[in-house]
Amino acid sequence: MKLTTNVLTAITLLSMNFSMYAANASNSEKINTSIVEDVPTEKWTLVKETNGVQASLSITNIKGERFLSVKLENTTSENLNLILSLIKNNETVIITHDEMTEAYIQIGAEATHVLDGAFLIYLSDEDQISDFNITINATK
Repeated sequence: MKLTTNVLTAITLLSMNFSMYAANASNSEKINTSIVEDVPTEKWTLVKETNGVQASLSITNIKGERFLSVKLENTTSENLNLILSLIKNNETVIITHDEMTEAYIQIGAEATHVLDGAFLIYLSDEDQISDFNITINATK
């Protein structure tokens, strides 16, 4: 009889914990969509075209802060491996979340890749698209 009581107690405790977990999960913070609402439709400026790859830049506003977005378009019928670097006023810019100055990108045939989610490149109020230059090199 004591074993049955212990089993029932354990089942009751597990049920209570599961109920509390389920309640907390339903009350958990939802994904913040306000950032998406603050991002205007981006106007892309073509800044470089080399070996079938077009590179464009755009300034994105998120909650009053300015960030640079980079878009690469592969206009060839081949998959490409690229190394991308960004230079601002003759100084290399960190463009990845792990503080690399080069990004290694695989882009499919006739595909588009936008670098703006994993690592945002902060811009001051004075920064303009014309301050930046992109270097794109193909790798094997």
